[in-house]
Formats: sequence, C-alpha cells, structure tokens
Amino acid sequence: MKRTICRFAAVFVLLSLCIVLLFPAACAGSAGGDDYIEIYGGDPGLLEELRLLPDYKFQFHKEGLGYGTCPVYTAPYENALRAADGKAACDTNAKTGEAGYDNGWLLVRYETNSGASRVGYIPPNYLHNHKSSKSLPKLGYIPVTAAGQIQVTDDPVKGESFFGTIQEGEIFHILSKYTYNGNWWYVECTINGQPARGFIDRAQSSFYIGDGSSASLGTAVSLANLGSPVLSPLGTEKCGTVTIEYGRNGSRKLVHSQANANSTQVSVAYPGNTYPCYDVYEASKTTEWYYIWIDDDSTWGWISSGVSTLTK
Repeated sequence: MKRTICRFAAVFVLLSLCIVLLFPAACAGSAGGDDYIEIYGGDPGLLEELRLLPDYKFQFHKEGLGYGTCPVYTAPYENALRAADGKAACDTNAKTGEAGYDNGWLLVRYETNSGASRVGYIPPNYLHNHKSSKSLPKLGYIPVTAAGQIQVTDDPVKGESFFGTIQEGEIFHILSKYTYNGNWWYVECTINGQPARGFIDRAQSSFYIGDGSSASLGTAVSLANLGSPVLSPLGTEKCGTVTIEYGRNGSRKLVHSQANANSTQVSVAYPGNTYPCYDVYEASKTTEWYYIWIDDDSTWGWISSGVSTLTK
C-alpha cells in the first residue's frame, strides 16, 4: 500500500513539473489575475489616467503683463530649480504667454534673449494680484520609473537645450501633456537635489507605470505602445478606426461634442491621420457620425462620415 502511494506521489510530482515547464505563464499568473496589469506591472487605472491627462496651452499677450522683470522657477516651489544657472527671468513687459496659476504661482512661456523659449513659474509676490486669463487644467501626478535616460527641457518649442537628465530607474511624475508645440509630457522630477518641472519627448521617452515598488515592473510604456482607452465615456469599446480624408483643400476637420454639425466644436482632426472609433450614429441614409478619441488633446468627440472613413 505504501509503495502504491509513493508511486502515485512520484507521478503527481512529475506531471506537475511538466505542466510548469510547458506552461510557465499559466503557473506564474498575473497581478490580480489580469493580463492588463501584468503587461505594465502596475495599476491599470494609472494607465488610463495617463491616456486621459489633459493638454494645455498658453494665452499670449503681445504687450506683456506689465509687471517688469520677474524671476522664473521651473516648478512652483521656493526651493525649485531655477534655470540659466539660477538666473532665469521673464520680462513681463514684453510678449508673454500665461497658462494659469498653480498654488499662486503663474505658469508662463516667454522668449529669452537668445531667441529660445522658456516655460516656468513666477512667484506670487511679483504679480500684484494679477488675474490670469487662463485656468490651468488639473494636473495629474502619475508615478513612473524611467526605463532609460530621459532629457528634460524647459523649451517645448525648439527643445534644443536641456536643463537636466532623469536617470534610468529614477522615479518621477507625469503631470500633463503639451502638444501645441511638439509632442511632450510635462513632468515633475528632481534635478541636482532640487524639484523641477519640464518637458520630455513623448516619442523618445519610455518608463514603467508605478514607483518601482512592485516585484516586476512589466513592459515599459512608450508612445508607440500606449494605445487608446479601453472604454469611452459612453461605456463603449473600440469598434474600428477612422481615417480623415483630405477633401478639396486638405484642411483640418472639425470634431463636435454631439453627432451633429451644429453642436460645439471640441477639437480638430487632421487629413491622413487615424483615430480609434468607439461608436457609430446613423444620422441619415447617407451620413454617419463616428465617436473618436483624439490623443493630441485627450478629447472625445464626433466627426462626420462626410470627411472621414470608418474601417472595422
């Protein structure tokens, strides 16, 4: 009897070993049993937050803001890094762009004497209760871990000068996007022991979701594999891809808040570009409207079949 039990146990162990060798992925499992989590090594909710981060732009005043020369810091903190060897300053009597306040600090974009652009924050005590014409979108604060060296700039126009480098394995936070000049993530990091905010190239940067505390970081996220949202605000999944047509003049096409041309314009789509489609509304026998996701400015909207084509 004992000999029979032993033989059975030996066979069981051998079979178990074979299963592990043949199906390692099945035995390893995934965090929470979800492949979506396993791939990126973190909370899938953070990945959705990353996709939906807001874009922002500057409102420019040709005659400036009228507060003279003000110091500019890369982040809205007294101990933040100040570019140009600690001398970065904005002549607010010249052309100045503003994007809104963050904790009392005004986010501005201005030109330097060398013709470059610089983005940073003016401290509250220099602005004399200035009322900004812009409201800064609510910034995210998504923790990520650099998958390699990433250069950081405060010039999102030319992007030719960098004030620091995020090292591989370093934790930083993604706050927003900026796609009106180039294609950038707006981030907060630490440079030379000081907090700093700046721009990293979305096409050239890769990172892991999370702060590296998990045992496995999974696959690094890049713009190429970031993909599109799982669900739309309508609760629908991707049902195809919409390609924008060139038409007679090849100009950009309007994207609307509702499936009709009289509704509010929420964005634009460019000829030749493709966008994921999440719903189709048949307005007439000849016209459909497609509900699309526009990554450039993290916007959902409807576009007519008169200027686009759906491929399922």
